[in-house]
Amino acid sequence: MQMIENSILQKESRYVWITWLLSWSGLIVMCSLYVTLPLNSLFSSEFDISVSRAALTSSLFSLCFACGCLVYGAIADKYGRKKVVLFGLICLAVFTCAAGWGHSFAWLLLLRGLQGLAASTFSPVVLAYIVSIFPQHRRVTAIGFVSTGFLMAGVVGQVAAGIISTQYNWHVLFLLFGSLYIVTAGLILIFLPNDSAQQPELNVYAYLKQIRAILIQKDLLLSYVVAFVLLSSFIVMYAILNHYLQQSLYSLNVESILEIKIAGIAGMLLSPFAGKIAQKTNARFTLLLGLTVSICSLVMMALWTALAGVILFSILFVAGIAISVPALVAIVGQLALQRRGIAVSLYTFILFAGTAFAPYWAMQILSFSSGSPAFICNAILLLPALVAVLLIRIPKL
Repeated sequence: MQMIENSILQKESRYVWITWLLSWSGLIVMCSLYVTLPLNSLFSSEFDISVSRAALTSSLFSLCFACGCLVYGAIADKYGRKKVVLFGLICLAVFTCAAGWGHSFAWLLLLRGLQGLAASTFSPVVLAYIVSIFPQHRRVTAIGFVSTGFLMAGVVGQVAAGIISTQYNWHVLFLLFGSLYIVTAGLILIFLPNDSAQQPELNVYAYLKQIRAILIQKDLLLSYVVAFVLLSSFIVMYAILNHYLQQSLYSLNVESILEIKIAGIAGMLLSPFAGKIAQKTNARFTLLLGLTVSICSLVMMALWTALAGVILFSILFVAGIAISVPALVAIVGQLALQRRGIAVSLYTFILFAGTAFAPYWAMQILSFSSGSPAFICNAILLLPALVAVLLIRIPKL
């Protein structure tokens, strides 16, 4: 009996370690999406280009990332998920270090696109990997922790970029992250259990043809409306907040603004609890709750100008997004049934396609107003998502 209990404890501790490793990997990989967001002014000055053109470093990454998400799920099913994740991390390390050695904007753009293609091997593949490796009672928690890593990257990536580019320069930033990707690839190679190819005879082209069947389902289309604006509103909020806190009303320095961004991590820690909320209610209610909290928080950020209030509601906004992301994944899976794999890949594609437009939306909103009305504009951006969730009908299984 004692031997059996020890074996169970060893297995449980192994799953805990794998969860932390995947969460770290998700955090560090997704940082590559956000690291250039605070650097637009720096790129504009160094390469003598407009700020809007400098923002292409983020948009091009997001577009290439989104396209990669569409195909890597099928490739992973054919060749094995650990192999695809490991290959992607090695490529990401090479492209990131190469970007750090570059001295032209064209070179930087090319490498940002390649970074996006390499980084997208992780997000759609690791969720399927968790489902195939983890026991059922641990899956929701593991996905929640990995989703937390994805969201925390939005703050960690920007904070790291702000600190390192100020203390050193942006070249050091890319070289540092390239080194971290090499270390992470080594950890995954050594500690992540191997998985077998799920469908070695899979025809990737035939797999992608299923997209047409997905797109004729009204409820899935509505869930993709939510996906398109969900993560982009998160990026837009931090872009607005950065400008807002530099105004004369607050006149905060870079260090103080970074501390406020770090405070947002508190809201992200709710992501692993989305599964528990959904178990007590359902995924649709959880998504409605998250979106409502985020929209109301944006409105309050516009109305309550006291710094403490802005900080509090920025954390609540992030908390709403944090519980919305895993809830939306669950809804897509419920709606897609047998086509769950391609439906989640398409969801990931649309989610990050939305982030490609986020820098443009942020600039347009800030050109209209850099004050509190900018937060109202971001709340309006989320309203179609709220309406779409209200219209979604999830069949009872």
